Amino acid sequence: MLTLPTLMVQPSLEHLIGIQDDVRKHFGWTLESDLKGAKMMADIFGGDKPFGVSQWAPEMREDVLQYLQSKIQTCQKLVFIGAAVEPEDLIDLQEEGTEFIVADGAIGACFETISPLCVISDFDGQPYLDKAASLNIPFVLHAHGDNTERWLQTFERWSSLNNLPQIVLTHQTPQFFHGLHNVGGFTDGDRAVCFAFWCGVRHQNIKFIGYDKHLVGRWSGHTTPEQKLEKLKWMDSILNLFLCYKNKDEPSNVISMK
Repeated sequence: MLTLPTLMVQPSLEHLIGIQDDVRKHFGWTLESDLKGAKMMADIFGGDKPFGVSQWAPEMREDVLQYLQSKIQTCQKLVFIGAAVEPEDLIDLQEEGTEFIVADGAIGACFETISPLCVISDFDGQPYLDKAASLNIPFVLHAHGDNTERWLQTFERWSSLNNLPQIVLTHQTPQFFHGLHNVGGFTDGDRAVCFAFWCGVRHQNIKFIGYDKHLVGRWSGHTTPEQKLEKLKWMDSILNLFLCYKNKDEPSNVISMK
């Protein structure tokens, strides 16, 4: 069995998590609201059958995490798909040894071309998330202070599916919550990279497709363009931190975002 990352994170991961305080301060959001959202998710998903689904119990979610970690550590190439992707960008990319991690609604561009390892989401990428759930694509799902109603409604809807999606749960607070993980980062796009880093990504080839800090992509969730562009600036800062720390450990053949 693979060893999961410890709760005492490395110095580099401390920066990736600590930047969440800077983001909250910048946008005027409170830690208290993030704590409230994380606690509610932890309470609901702490039992044997959250939303009546035994597959979403803590021990089952840990099995999913172990599976994702194994794939991330052993793949030859890891491709991150962001909201500015176009479906034609993904043609002929599926090959042996390559895994794909998709940010939120960008999964809408993927159904006809690639088989994603997982989707990283804060529940904002509908209606594409529902389709991905029905196809049993694994999710790494995030609680924050402003999405409680979205995740409650989403899980209620998914609980009636015949083909239930496998899930891992994350949050963005400094507090420990059993069964939830803080992997660092802020937007779905940079949290995807933080998740891979947290899982111990070891390969040298990392590729970004559809990551554009100057463009609100067509697969972005509902938001004001001005605020989204501000969020993309933070995403860019976090990804630069990731690449800096990654390059300290080993040389990387990184194909940068726009």
